[in-house]
Amino acid sequence: MNIITITGRVGQDAELRQTPQGRAVANFKVVVDVGFGEKKHALWIDCSMFGQRAEKVAKYITKGTPVTVYGQFDLRTYTTKNGPGASITCDVADIALQGGKPSGEAQAAPVPFDDKKAADEAFSDEIPF
Repeated sequence: MNIITITGRVGQDAELRQTPQGRAVANFKVVVDVGFGEKKHALWIDCSMFGQRAEKVAKYITKGTPVTVYGQFDLRTYTTKNGPGASITCDVADIALQGGKPSGEAQAAPVPFDDKKAADEAFSDEIPF
């Protein structure tokens, strides 16, 4: 079984494209801090999310956003003029955006539990993912 869970921050805004068959794909990078002290370094992971979900979530995947990504990983090797290299990629099955709304957006007022009509109105918008 090939499953990976990555918790980090988005290092690059999602780029939404279409495959030649017309399927949506969102590509983005997640950066994770590895190690500590003087040995601390950043690990960059290339992520791809496909389908209708990619279309809906891409606008929320912006640089600096904390996320947890679940999916399948692959290690890709390559050779450049500087020698061999490798990169970790992740085909995203699910993503969880961490934290609250961006600071520029207004926060919704809390809804009292006893006011059903107000609660229905407050939660009437569609969840994008």
